[in-house]
Amino acid sequence: MRFRAVFIALVMAAVLAPAGFALAQSEVVSEIWRARMLDVVSQETEQPEGTIERPFQVIRAELLSGSRKGETVEVVNDHLRIGEGDTFFLQFVRDAEGEETFQAIDRDRLPVLLGLFAVFAIVIMAFGGKQGARSLTSLVGSFFVILYLLLPQLLKGAPPVLMSVLVSGIVLVLALYSTHGWRRTTHAAFLGTVSTVALTGILASLAVRAAELTGFSSEEAVYLNNSLRGALDALAPRDALALLYELKDLARE
Repeated sequence: MRFRAVFIALVMAAVLAPAGFALAQSEVVSEIWRARMLDVVSQETEQPEGTIERPFQVIRAELLSGSRKGETVEVVNDHLRIGEGDTFFLQFVRDAEGEETFQAIDRDRLPVLLGLFAVFAIVIMAFGGKQGARSLTSLVGSFFVILYLLLPQLLKGAPPVLMSVLVSGIVLVLALYSTHGWRRTTHAAFLGTVSTVALTGILASLAVRAAELTGFSSEEAVYLNNSLRGALDALAPRDALALLYELKDLARE
């Protein structure tokens, strides 16, 4: 009886251990949040082996996004130069044991980028007038179509060539008709450009398969592709959109 009880216990442990391990692994959380620096808790210098001396500090920051927005946390910063009031991005990690860490990873450059875009828009409208305003509107619309239609569909596993051609058509409608109006020349430019993009997408897809190209030349790209379960394993969307903007410039001429 004792041998049978020990045997049953060992079998149950062998069956339940992997499930418990998987459950523990599933509890690991990693998220990117935006934060604002409040003050410095501690600061010193460190010199990892084989590198130069660099500052190391623990800062207090207010979370500006995420599920814990509004909370004040202590963040490890070992490479960013930020001061009080500066906004930045941090990585929040909670491991299987429940231990939480906050690591500063990059500055928040959105205010600077918005300022540069505002200057760009003012210059375009000042020199281009209504034509410049229409071109600017089509540019903004193109970005929205790419960010909120093309990329989400690709990450869901949609056919890359088909999605690229469809999005190219939408972008061309915004670019050509908003700039040049409803004309025969605009129709011809639209049909010619879309046909060229579709043909290029098909040829690119065949060439990629024949040559077994991946488009990944760095460890970061491979890691990103693996994290997204192979959703980025295609060159056609990038090539089709690059060709689209080249052909759009030609069509304008």
